[in-house]
Amino acid sequence: MKAIVSKISKEKNVHSLTQQIITSGIGFISFVILAKYLDKNNFGMWLLYITGCSFVDMLRNGLTQTAVVRFLSGASAENQKKIIGSNWLINLIIAVSLSVIVFVTYRIFNNSISNSGYLFFFKFYPIYVLLNLPSINSQSILQAKQRFDLILFIKSFELGLFLMFILSSLFFFKFNVAELITGQLIIMGTSSLICMILGWDGIKYFTKANRETNRMILNFGKYSTGTLIGTNLLRSADTFIIGLSSILGPSAVALYGIPLKMIEVIEVPLRSFSATLFPRLSKNSIDNNKQEFKKLFYTYSGALTFLIIPLVIIGFIFAEDFMLLIGGKEYAGSTIIFRVFMIYGLMLPLDRFIGISLDSLNKPKLNFYKILFMMTANIIGDLIAVFVFESLLVVAIITIVFSILGLFVGFYYLNREITIDKHKFISEGIRFYFEFFNKIKRISKSNN
Repeated sequence: MKAIVSKISKEKNVHSLTQQIITSGIGFISFVILAKYLDKNNFGMWLLYITGCSFVDMLRNGLTQTAVVRFLSGASAENQKKIIGSNWLINLIIAVSLSVIVFVTYRIFNNSISNSGYLFFFKFYPIYVLLNLPSINSQSILQAKQRFDLILFIKSFELGLFLMFILSSLFFFKFNVAELITGQLIIMGTSSLICMILGWDGIKYFTKANRETNRMILNFGKYSTGTLIGTNLLRSADTFIIGLSSILGPSAVALYGIPLKMIEVIEVPLRSFSATLFPRLSKNSIDNNKQEFKKLFYTYSGALTFLIIPLVIIGFIFAEDFMLLIGGKEYAGSTIIFRVFMIYGLMLPLDRFIGISLDSLNKPKLNFYKILFMMTANIIGDLIAVFVFESLLVVAIITIVFSILGLFVGFYYLNREITIDKHKFISEGIRFYFEFFNKIKRISKSNN
């Protein structure tokens, strides 16, 4: 058994999955503690701060992260240095620009912002975006190199310390949202410093940046930026628009936020396999190995869908129990929303891997068009749901409807680039599990 565990633990997919399980688990525990400890209004403001940071970060990550992972996957040693240098230069310019824009906006509209749920975002984001820059750069580079063990260290360090901070605060003094954010920023800055000291962020190649590499990253990134922003909006637009409603407000954000957070249970394996799949697909695309490309696409899409089905069934049946466990009786009304999100979860693997495949084929424009359609339709639908129907359930249903339509759009685009056999999802997904269990058996026999 020890030998089996040892061999399996060396797999990159296992490293990535472990990273996602640990970091998502720690993040979820922190989320539950805050949901129970903070009142609805303060918890809603915390969610708006986190949502705002995640959304604006898309502007930076979108321009560089996807492009860096793709181009580093097949680059020579010298070109890798140039790509990493350009990554630093572009991200630094973006981070400083965003920091200034948010700071100036806060100063100009201070009165309006101070009386809104977005106060903490405008107050702290200028610091946030600069402090986490080396950490973000490190994770992009490490993903391209498939060093998911080191990414695991970074994320576990940040989230683990944050959890310890929350727990210590609970036991020793009563904290508010501002103190919570301050602790987060200190931890984030410490993580970035470690990444710089260990050389993971690639700042030593800063001077290697050149116009050609900058242009290559930005040409790819202008579409992946739109894709990432759109993807984030599919998740966060609901929260933003609910927060704008004077009738629903921060309390409704909290009611909607818990089921939205719970969907991350499904996304744990999805994010893991996405991280390992993208560099592999990119290399096959660069090498023009279409057969292996398609096999990887079929296998990952089918295997992850089969893996998620039991999770969806369990979540649907025990939805009320989960809501009561996490938030208490105050959040019982979130049960039906959570069940709707479980249906949404079934579509996530195929949707995610279609997007990754288009980016790997150097077709970020098509992926952007797909997301743009879904984002636009979802925002319009959310505005109607919130300001006409004033219903959180309608918001959730609209998310599903337009996700299904977007799935068809994405499938159409991908099928134009590489002919897709839809039946292969099932056969290759089943084959994956047969081969996995047979591999376990062979390892077991060889050690007996």
